[in-house]
Amino acid sequence: MKKDIDYDEKITQRAAIIAEDSLNSYFYEIAYFCLDWDAKEYVTNFKIYEHTLNWHSRHIFREGYLFLGTPETRPTAQPPRDYYIYFVPPYGNPTYTNDRKRDEVFFLFNESDEFKNTLKLYAAACILKGLAEEKNKITYQNKADAFKKKLTRFLSDNKNTCFDVVYEGVKKQPMEIMKGSYKQDNPFKETIDLLASLALDGYFVEKYPEFPIFKTTITIKNQGDAIRRAFDRFAGRKEQLGNNMLDSFGLLSGDNITIQNSKYAGYFAAQLDKRPVGSVLNWSDIYDERYGQFIDKKFGISYALLPIVFLGLVYTGRAVITLKNGTTLTASNLEGVPKVSVLDIYDFKHISKPKGMQLGELMRLCEILGLPAGLISDPNSRENGLSQLINKTQEIVGLAVRAKSKLDGDFSLWGEPLIATHIGNEEKASAKRITDMLGNFASRFNTVAKLNNFTYTMAMSTG
Repeated sequence: MKKDIDYDEKITQRAAIIAEDSLNSYFYEIAYFCLDWDAKEYVTNFKIYEHTLNWHSRHIFREGYLFLGTPETRPTAQPPRDYYIYFVPPYGNPTYTNDRKRDEVFFLFNESDEFKNTLKLYAAACILKGLAEEKNKITYQNKADAFKKKLTRFLSDNKNTCFDVVYEGVKKQPMEIMKGSYKQDNPFKETIDLLASLALDGYFVEKYPEFPIFKTTITIKNQGDAIRRAFDRFAGRKEQLGNNMLDSFGLLSGDNITIQNSKYAGYFAAQLDKRPVGSVLNWSDIYDERYGQFIDKKFGISYALLPIVFLGLVYTGRAVITLKNGTTLTASNLEGVPKVSVLDIYDFKHISKPKGMQLGELMRLCEILGLPAGLISDPNSRENGLSQLINKTQEIVGLAVRAKSKLDGDFSLWGEPLIATHIGNEEKASAKRITDMLGNFASRFNTVAKLNNFTYTMAMSTG
């Protein structure tokens, strides 16, 4: 007679003899499933995965690795990156070395009898499925799926308490680390990532001390679109994401693009100014290869993001960018940027100072006088821009002349001076500087062609 199989009993019997340390591989299966991603093993037969974290205080991602194991068992073939996250095996009394490295975060599972017993049953169902006849495999699979569902629900429901976090040798509970950043509804992976990011934040700040604080969160998924919108902003396409990206680098003042408040643009403008006439900044002068990608030598910014700063220099007339396909981006042709591949802009040939007209200096003069810099940068509006410049300089010179005349006269009331002598002298000196610089502007630069003779420097704009 045919006898029915008691699957539950067989699973229970098999679970009773499972070795403790063999449970770790099944635990990692559940942990990987809870991470809810499709990452592939970076090194075959090792549970190490490429991973990205949001750098919490800068709103941009960092790249590293997540390893289901300990430093002792981690493969060493992969290139170094910014960090390592370890899930230490919880069963079989494993040991691991914590050298208190600043780029390593450890997650230690707090054992639970309920979880462990269910994990044993899950492991047993998986083992018996592999040994069973084909007709019985589906039943064991269904049993395993039921246990897996219970295990994943446990980790999800207890994600804020079932792990301790060890960083630089100090063990903390998740709630100690998250504090005000805690969100009860965060999925399992977001909670793990948040904990690791907060633990590593000080290390990232120390490693990249001058990194910008982004006005919108940049992830590995949205970075490409954010950069494209930033590039297009220089062509006049005013969208919030593009504005946020430029503002992150200090390239906006209100609605105007300027480099005056950008330490990044200021640094590279100074590098260009230091170079002999005719020399250029090559791609290799700017970037080093580190952690498997190219980042700039000064600020540690990715080669994909930094061209936003370079386009700011072009827009304000301080630089031109020569691409490898022979195209040259200048302040006069940035309206064509949306048609240029971002890859061509990333992989430019070199950056140099503009030849001929000092667009940067003229655009800065427009900014100082409260005029739109685009009137000078755009060849189509340059005639109109020059006309407005002449009118504005004449207006300011008139005010300076009248002010000096007042100060030179009897500037008193009932015999008492209305302004201290030293202040009056400073104001008269300022008025004289204005008349000396701008008094003959209208006659010297009364045509666009004559703007090529404009020789004032950026340094004089701050004098």
